[in-house]
Amino acid sequence: MRQYRLIRALLFVGLLGACSSEEDSSNAACSATNLTGTCNEGTHCDGGTCVSDQILMDIGGSLSIHPASFAMAAAGGNAASLNFAPEDASHGIALFIYNPFMLVTKGVAFDPATDSLIKIPIDPSSCTDTAKGPVCTFSANGLDVTNVTLGLMGLLVDTRSTPTFVTTNTGLVGAGTLSTVKASGTGLTGLKAFGVTRSSMNAFAALTNGAYSAEQMIAKGTLLGVMVNSAGQPVADTTVQLGTCATATPPSATAPYYPNATFSGVGSATTAGGLFFSVANPEAATPAAVVCANLTASGGGASWPTVPQMGVGPGSVAVLMYMAQ
Repeated sequence: MRQYRLIRALLFVGLLGACSSEEDSSNAACSATNLTGTCNEGTHCDGGTCVSDQILMDIGGSLSIHPASFAMAAAGGNAASLNFAPEDASHGIALFIYNPFMLVTKGVAFDPATDSLIKIPIDPSSCTDTAKGPVCTFSANGLDVTNVTLGLMGLLVDTRSTPTFVTTNTGLVGAGTLSTVKASGTGLTGLKAFGVTRSSMNAFAALTNGAYSAEQMIAKGTLLGVMVNSAGQPVADTTVQLGTCATATPPSATAPYYPNATFSGVGSATTAGGLFFSVANPEAATPAAVVCANLTASGGGASWPTVPQMGVGPGSVAVLMYMAQ
């Protein structure tokens, strides 16, 4: 498995599902008459029973083509060619679920094959054709999130000989929501992961007025964001401030580009699609990944929370669904 230079990102998402802990009643000191009794290492006393400190969570969600990528393909008459079908038994689409802290500690040495919580091959039989392209479901049971605190990330990797998709990273759930769900004993459903097509990167590059080619945007790392309301619908007339990436000297990411409705140019704020993008400047950051802290937004008749961190790394596209409060 190749190593991929990736990004880290945190999103605000509210989700539900099911999780569990494993029971271990091997220590008799903890009992119905001794609710605070001692237990073996790695367990604790809960209602008179020693239970594992391990937190296992069930997750589920959907994988779809990023709306902007699909819109561009549809405009060019190529939408029908977009799919998540494997090429053969060894080459296809996989979604890696991982702990962002692994990327923080390993940096460019992060390898999804060994550093992820789980690899989920995308099964074509789980995909349904929709007006916006195929939508595939994914799920995993008993995901060990005991030591996961920063949230969960989903990394789409296309290993087909002619890959349709750029390595695409989506923040599936943020730290706050994950903490709440872990404490409640439920799990996560309704997670949303996306794939960004390589062909759409050509269209984005054209909007930079010659500043970047598609290859350069991928190599440096690109943030692709969509401003959405609490119902997940795109919001127009919004602007984004990239926090520490904008105030760094030199800036560690470009000022946001706001594509117009026809992708023929850029404006000063989002249009009906709520879309913006920014190209990372890894030369201005150490290590190579660029991390923007304290992103803010305004406009669109909505109140926008501060995004604590958004990371963009070489060789990938980071997808941010920036949701209004």
